[in-house]
Amino acid sequence: YYTENNISTKFNDIVITSINSYVIVGYSGTLITHQEAVIVHFSSIFNIFSSNFVGNQNKNSIFYSVDIDNEGNYIAAGITNNHGNINGLIAKFNLNLELINNSILGNLIYTYFKKIKCDNNGNYVIIGYNSNDGNAKNAGIIFKLDKNLNIIPNSKYVISNTLKNELTGIDIDS
Repeated sequence: YYTENNISTKFNDIVITSINSYVIVGYSGTLITHQEAVIVHFSSIFNIFSSNFVGNQNKNSIFYSVDIDNEGNYIAAGITNNHGNINGLIAKFNLNLELINNSILGNLIYTYFKKIKCDNNGNYVIIGYNSNDGNAKNAGIIFKLDKNLNIIPNSKYVISNTLKNELTGIDIDS
C-alpha cells in the first residue's frame, strides 16, 4: 500500500516491458467512498512515465492482473461495482496508457476476473470465478476474448459451483 492525503493505492500485479520498465495495476482512492482501477508505467528507477484510471465516483473498480499483448498494448483485468453487482472488468491500453477499449462482463451477482494472459494468437485468456451469493459456492471460469474484447465462441469453461472454486493463476505454454 501507498497512502498520501487520505488516498490509498494498492498494487496487485506487474509486467516488465521490453525496455525493462514496469507496468503495474491495482486501485487508488479513499477506502470509504470509492476506488478507481489504476495502471501506472514506471521507469526502471521508478519515475512515472504515464498513468490512467478506470472508474468513477459511483463505482469501485480494481485491476488484479496485467499483461502485454502481441501488438505491444497493455491488457488489464479486474472488477467493477456496476449498480450493486460485481462484474468483471477488462481494459486495453496503448503504450501511453491511453484507453483503447474496455468491457464489463458478468451475468451473476458476483463475477471476478483474477488473471489475464495473452496467448500466441493474440487472444486474451481470462480466469476467475462467479457466484450468486459471493460466499459459499463459486464457479471457476476460464474463457478467451479476441483483440477487440469479444468473447470467442466455444472458448468458455465453467467449473461446477458445488464447491468454492476460485481460479487465481494462469500460464500460457509457448
